[in-house]
Parts: sequence; structure tokens; C-alpha cells
Amino acid sequence: MLFMAICEHNKTIKMSEQFKIVKNPTWEEYVEETKNLSTDKFIYRGQSNLFKNGSFTPWGIKSSFNRENDPKKFKFRKFLTQQLEQGLFETYYSNYEFVKNTNLNQSDLISRLYFLQHYGISTCLIDFTFDPLVALYFSLTSLKGHNVMRTANPSTGVLTIYPDDCYVSIYQINHKLLCEKLNINNLDEANKNLTIKYDHYAIDLNRKLEWAHLAIDLDPLSKINNSINNYNLKEQKGCFLLFDNHYAQDYDLITFIEKYCEINDIIFTEPLVTIYNIKYNSLFQRMHIINKPRYKTVFKFLKENNCTGQYLFNDYQGLKYDFNFFHDQ
Repeated sequence: MLFMAICEHNKTIKMSEQFKIVKNPTWEEYVEETKNLSTDKFIYRGQSNLFKNGSFTPWGIKSSFNRENDPKKFKFRKFLTQQLEQGLFETYYSNYEFVKNTNLNQSDLISRLYFLQHYGISTCLIDFTFDPLVALYFSLTSLKGHNVMRTANPSTGVLTIYPDDCYVSIYQINHKLLCEKLNINNLDEANKNLTIKYDHYAIDLNRKLEWAHLAIDLDPLSKINNSINNYNLKEQKGCFLLFDNHYAQDYDLITFIEKYCEINDIIFTEPLVTIYNIKYNSLFQRMHIINKPRYKTVFKFLKENNCTGQYLFNDYQGLKYDFNFFHDQ
């Protein structure tokens, strides 16, 4: 359920009245609203959602590992203790050229996990960023490119590639409030031995019938072995939420936190989550209208601010994403 409300100054708000607010800005309005907000308070995540076979589906925030694997057959904690664990990783993977070139064979489990998360391997880490522009870029990355004739609204120039009700979503989370109200544990340096302490991060919804592992790392670069260059994490101003919903598969990150707050009657003085939904069609190059100024695309704006795949990746992923916006430069 989405809660639509406005916070009055210093008003105490019960969970039942407000947990998150939803906004429907243009991308320009989103940029303007978030440009001066403190990184000491907010983190962001952008998602494209899904339009397929004529149907639009908003994505929940779930880890790529639990989306892609059968949870009955493949658990993330087993992946940690088998594929990434010290000793086993070296035994099975140290002769891979990629492993040798990136020094993964000389690193600890946390350094490997954080690196692989940003280089295409599925984990139960969920990427967030302190930079709202990085989140805006990532909200575009699963939109499909177009290189054929495109129709547009003749009065506004806005393209009509998708139905009008399709949108990307950018999640803004108050991480201070999240840690304070839910007592979320940090994936701190003492927990290099993540496999042994994994249940330290368990959060119970209802007497162990439904529960998840939830933790946060707002400074992941400080945990990484010096021999590893995690360029993507650094340039994306990244941070992580660990969310393993193996035993709470009906919930994504937001609905799990929402349910936990409801059960525990947690009270807020401000929203924990703000969701910005921006329409697909507004994100592409507009048709030029005579006697009106040319419209700057979101991709061109992001490129001017060093916030496209060219700047955020040092591997093929940046090229893969930016190919989709050849006509929007």
C-alpha cells in the first residue's frame, strides 16, 4: 500500500498514517529537489521497472541473487561459505585470468563480495548511492533503445514510445532513520568473517515464520583490501544494504521494512522512504518544435555532469547501458 501524505512541522506520525510518500515529478524537478539534500541523511536507488508484452510492472527492491535463483535450492549464505570462502575460492578460481588481474585471489571474503557485486555477479547486496544523479542514471539503464521512426505529441514534442502510465522509480531512504528505528546492524570491519556472523543480521517478523537478513554498509570502500581497485563502487559513490529475504519471499525490501514497522508500532516524525516515479517517455529525446528552444535530454544532462556509463564504470557495463541512448546525446 502506498501512503500519500504531507508531514506537518514536528508532527509525530504513526506507522499506520505514513511510512513512505510517492511523488510524480519530471526528471528536472527531481534534480532540483534533491540537489542540495544532505548525504549524511539520504541514500538513493534507481530502478527502471518493466514493460514487456504490452504490460507494465513496477519492480520491488529485491536482491539479484534471490530474484535469479531458486531459494529452495540455492541459499546466499551457502554461496558465501562455498564459492567465496577463504581457501575454497583460491582452490577453484585462482587460475582464472579475471581473478588474477583483479587480485581477487589475494583478498578476503568481504573485498571479493563487494567487488563482484559491482562487476556483474549476483549477490544479496542491494546497491544504493549517496548521489541522486547516479540513481537517476541507473533508473534509465534497463530502458530499451530505439532507432526507428518515433512518434511524438505535436504540441509538446514528447515521444510516445511507451504507454503514459509507465515510469522509472527512484527510492530515497533516510538511512539515519532506518538505522535508528529498526536498529539495523552495520556490516562493519569486525565482520570480515561474514559467514559465521550471518545470523547477527537476522530480523524477525513473526516468531521465525518470516524473517530476513538485513544490514547496512555506508562506507564499503574502507572495508576493501588495498590490492583491489573497485573503480565502479568508488565512482558510483556506492553503499550497500544486505537484504536476504530467503525466509520472507513475499516481501521486497520496502514492504519488509514496512511490515516490521507496523508490527512494532514504530512512530515517525518524517517519512522513511520517498519514491520518485518519472514517466518513461519524458526521458527520451523530444521532437524539436519550430520557434521553441531545443530540449536537453536527461542523458545529455547526466553526461555533462560526468554521470553516465562512460564515467561510472571501467568495464563493459557502462558501454552496454549507454548504447541505448545513442539518439539522446
